Amino acid sequence: MRIATVTIGAQEVVEVIWQVSDGPAQSHVCRSSSLMSPGPTAHRRLIDLDGTSDKTRLGPSALLGASMAIARAAAAGAKLPIYRYLAGTRTVSRLPVPMINVVNGGVHAANTLDFWEFMLMPAGAPTLRDVIRWSAEVLHALNALLKASGHPTSVGDEGGYTPNFHRPEEALDAPL
Repeated sequence: MRIATVTIGAQEVVEVIWQVSDGPAQSHVCRSSSLMSPGPTAHRRLIDLDGTSDKTRLGPSALLGASMAIARAAAAGAKLPIYRYLAGTRTVSRLPVPMINVVNGGVHAANTLDFWEFMLMPAGAPTLRDVIRWSAEVLHALNALLKASGHPTSVGDEGGYTPNFHRPEEALDAPL
């Protein structure tokens, strides 16, 4: 999939090119005047372009990428940050707090943990800068603890450490 955002005159245009399994690459152009207003219009158009009930023709990854590109183009056209644009008429006083993957398990790790990911949320951080700083501090401290305990500090497919833990409680206790 290729996504391009261009300005033609005063109009934002998003062009998304998909390679579909049942035919040649197709180009779909979504213009801001008809598709880039808050709400389900653009998403309905993308679902209609797919034409299947389970989104298998174009694929969920391509549809998500196209949806994000349309939202970004619309936000740029409205001269708003994307989070304010997506909020529509609702007041946005703060952004969601990101979660940080600290320990991987399941098929993404060479350990016996059944859980896929163990996440931390730096709740209470007053700014995004503090969220990032707190997260980095926890990850560096966890790295040191894992090394001191003889665990590998390699990182799994999803970004978390993959220590030789055998029980979920070990992963939950490690960052504490």
